[in-house]
Amino acid sequence: MKNKLILLLIFLEIGLIIIGILIYPSVFKLEARVEYRTSHEIGQEIVIFFNQPVIKTRFGIEGEFVWLDSNKELHIIPTEELKGDTTYQLDLSGFRSFALTRLKEKSFSFYILPAKSILASLNPDPQALPLSGDALFTKSNGESVEINRAQITEGKYIDIDLSKMMLIVFNNSQIIDIYEVAAVGNPWSWPTPKGSFSVLHKEENHFSRKSYVWMPWSIHFYGDYYIHEIPYWPNGQRITSKYSGGCIRLPAGSAKLVYDLAEIGTPILVH
Repeated sequence: MKNKLILLLIFLEIGLIIIGILIYPSVFKLEARVEYRTSHEIGQEIVIFFNQPVIKTRFGIEGEFVWLDSNKELHIIPTEELKGDTTYQLDLSGFRSFALTRLKEKSFSFYILPAKSILASLNPDPQALPLSGDALFTKSNGESVEINRAQITEGKYIDIDLSKMMLIVFNNSQIIDIYEVAAVGNPWSWPTPKGSFSVLHKEENHFSRKSYVWMPWSIHFYGDYYIHEIPYWPNGQRITSKYSGGCIRLPAGSAKLVYDLAEIGTPILVH
């Protein structure tokens, strides 16, 4: 008896949806809007906005998929860089609403402007000198890289080598600690700025209203650029893209250690 009642309720719900679609088609009409965005925290992303919740699906572009706003907002961080001066086409025919309606307009296109030459070096780029052939740092992937000599000999400062993906904290020319860098900006399109900076302010968990992501252990050093732990979406999913939009990402654990060592005004050299 109980099972029959459940089936009856299911059929009744489906019937009400069908009647609603027939009487009020505009209410159930599925619509979408596509935006291409870039930000220092995330880098490139495609955002698809729907006017009602949709059933999850995947399509042509390979990347990281994140659903927000109760399945009405899909963020896609492409695995491969989307090239400038190119028009991309998206086929959304696989999407449907929970009322089983589909998009009338299924094909969307967006154009990416040619990559501009962004000022990547704001100050003279510090030329890092290796300590010696014996001073090596072994990364988690087994790669060994030479450790740079301190460029500031008095006091504490943070040295970031973009080519070696390495962050060193020095104090009076002595190494306090060395950390791997998880991601930086794409040097060809959205590079991380190089030069001499300092810690402007710190925040244990900064929320970017522009990118809609949380950035743990954030150290603000210039403009919209931060040193921070790998960011995550409001649903807790971590961002795994190869590049940032210029921010310096650190692995979980390392970011807090750097955050604790950094003080307001601590010099930062990026090269």
